[in-house]
Amino acid sequence: AIPELSEYGGKKQFLRGKKYKNIKPEAGSLADPALETCSGVIAFGEATKNGDLYHLRVLDWIRELGAQRYPVIHVYQPDDGHASASFSYAGFTGCFTGMNEKHMAFGEMGYGNRNFETLEGIPFVFLYKKLLREADSIQEALNIVKESQRTCSYVYQFSDAGQDTADKGVMLVSDYQRFETLKDDQR
Repeated sequence: AIPELSEYGGKKQFLRGKKYKNIKPEAGSLADPALETCSGVIAFGEATKNGDLYHLRVLDWIRELGAQRYPVIHVYQPDDGHASASFSYAGFTGCFTGMNEKHMAFGEMGYGNRNFETLEGIPFVFLYKKLLREADSIQEALNIVKESQRTCSYVYQFSDAGQDTADKGVMLVSDYQRFETLKDDQR
C-alpha cells in the first residue's frame, strides 16, 4: 500500500532531507497544520482483505471559507479526451481530485515548501484537469506531470484500477524542481 499521509503526520517527512531539512512551514501559513488537514491513502494487494484497490482522498481545506456547504460533482464528457468526474465546490473551476473513464483516480495534498514554489507554471488544479482528460495509465500521468512546468509543493497520488499488474498506485512528491515517486510500501 502507498503510505498514508496527513498534514499532521508523514507529509512533514518530505521537508526533511539534504536540501529540505532546515525548511519549516510558518505558523499561520497554509502549511500550518491548524489550517489544513488533507489526507489520502491508496491500498491494494495484501493491504486489503480482498486485494481490491481503494483510493481515498480527504479534502479538509480552510473550513472558514464555507466551501464545504456547496459541494459539486463535475462530470466532463469532452469532445477530445477522456470522460471524467471530479469532486469540488460551487464556483471552483479547477480540480482537486477525480477519476476518469480509463479507471485512473487522482488525489493530492500540499506539503507547504514555499522555498521551492513559484507562480510561473501551470497550477496543479489545472494540471489535474489535464490528467483527467489525457492520462491512460500511471506512467502516462507521471510523464504529464514531469513534463509540465510545476509551481507548488504537492504530494500527488495516482491509482489505476484498470491495471492487472502490481503497480496499481504511486505517490509523487513534487515541486517546481523536485520529482520523486514512491511505490508499493516505500517510505
